[in-house]
Amino acid sequence: MTTTGSIILAGGLYLANPSEPTMPRAETAAIEVGPTEFPMPELKSEEASAVVLDLPEVKEPPANPPEPSNGAVSPIAARPPAAAPERPSEPMNSGIVLLASLSSVPNEGPPAVVLTIDRNNRSFDLKGFTGVQLATSIDVAVSEGEFSVTAAGDEQALERLRITVEKGLLRIDKDNEHWRTQNCEGSVSVSVRMPVIDRFEVLGSGNLAVGEFKRAEDLSLGLAGSGDMIVAAVGEARTLRLNIEGSGDILVGEAKVSGATTIRIAGSGDVRVAGQSGSLDIGISGSGDVSAGDLESGTCKVRIAGSGDVIVNCSGEMDSRITGSGQVVQSGSSGGARPRGVGTMSY
Repeated sequence: MTTTGSIILAGGLYLANPSEPTMPRAETAAIEVGPTEFPMPELKSEEASAVVLDLPEVKEPPANPPEPSNGAVSPIAARPPAAAPERPSEPMNSGIVLLASLSSVPNEGPPAVVLTIDRNNRSFDLKGFTGVQLATSIDVAVSEGEFSVTAAGDEQALERLRITVEKGLLRIDKDNEHWRTQNCEGSVSVSVRMPVIDRFEVLGSGNLAVGEFKRAEDLSLGLAGSGDMIVAAVGEARTLRLNIEGSGDILVGEAKVSGATTIRIAGSGDVRVAGQSGSLDIGISGSGDVSAGDLESGTCKVRIAGSGDVIVNCSGEMDSRITGSGQVVQSGSSGGARPRGVGTMSY
């Protein structure tokens, strides 16, 4: 009875608590899963650390050789040194080659143009002229010597260049037949040598540079437009006349004039002259200025109608008349003056 009762009691307890046997099974399952999960990340971390340690050792080859103990490390270290330094060097070299090729391409153009300009020279067999008239927008240089006329520049510009002698005047101009290609052509310059001078004219925007001449009987300098004229020196001249119509300037570095120097300005152009002159006559209609403070003159006469200013160096009689806002400044030792009109006179 007792044995049978105990068995029945035990069976009842078992049926009343069926979850008790599952608890130990869950614990055993957790214990079995735990060891399988931990070793996996440990293996991955070891591999990652090995890779990180090997890369810096590869960049420093002299420090790595004393550690050849790990057999797996030596092949890994041998691969990066060949790939790391060689790969960056190849794109840099290719980039240098590309830049060199690109830089060489544009350089081929300008030298060709320069060489073309240097090669194209033309001579003109012209003689018997005593003056030069520039009627186009180029640069002309005149010097004293035997007759010679040469031109240098772009081939197209030389083709359009026209140089002739008309009534003792060397005329320099361009043919307007091919006016559509004027903006596409290069520059051109003309050099002239002549023994005697009496007239220079600039019509337009060209520039005329005249060197030193020992003698000129009656020299006339005329400018109509925006071009400039420079005369270095005239050793001996009987008369000198300067006339400006426009905005261009005339500069005479040194002139020895035994007679009269006459200056006329109609516009905004300026005149600067130095040297000696027997007399000086200035007339301005507009805003142009005359700087003749370095021209030692005997008698002086000034007429201004506008806003132009005049500086003179007069040792004799001074006669000035101003209509407008112009100003006359006398830097010499003029004995007498007869100013009239409206304006400012300083003596």
